[in-house]
Amino acid sequence: MNRAVADGGKLALICLVSALVLGVAHTLTAPTAAAAATEGLRRDLARMAGSGSVDRESTEGVSGAVRGFHAVRDKGGRPTLYILRLAGSGYGGDLPLLAAYRTDGEILDVVLRDSRETPGMGKRAEGPGYMEGFIGRGAAKPVPVRKAMLSRKALDAVTGSTITFIGIGRALEEGASFVRRQGGVK
Repeated sequence: MNRAVADGGKLALICLVSALVLGVAHTLTAPTAAAAATEGLRRDLARMAGSGSVDRESTEGVSGAVRGFHAVRDKGGRPTLYILRLAGSGYGGDLPLLAAYRTDGEILDVVLRDSRETPGMGKRAEGPGYMEGFIGRGAAKPVPVRKAMLSRKALDAVTGSTITFIGIGRALEEGASFVRRQGGVK
């Protein structure tokens, strides 16, 4: 009995020390992680905007999957494209996306910022080629929200990640509609 109590006490002490070490490590590294995320977002915005001037993020009129947007303006001050911060719904939770659209709603670029999707399946959406099936869609061609809407090549890229694909497609479709409303295009 005494041995069991002693062993239990040792395990409790080990757990307490481990929790303290993890808490301190998190406290020390959280600012660095936040700074890295901010820098990554800044880089993605700059790449998507090209030579245009990026407005501060606005949340005016956003709802659903659209969480915020940046207008990108030419030298004359006219919006040439919109970069939207979107949240799709995936297998592992929210799918934070950054997507660039022409003013008519056509998707130019998409980046999955971070996700908790299943490694080897939904995590594929973070890799090269996954988003190609969405590029050029949203204006003249509908955004694919079902696998049957994809070409064979694009279908191969998303195989095994149906829930992730549908979540991204629906968020991008909402984004295209939002951008068309911003540009006065129905």
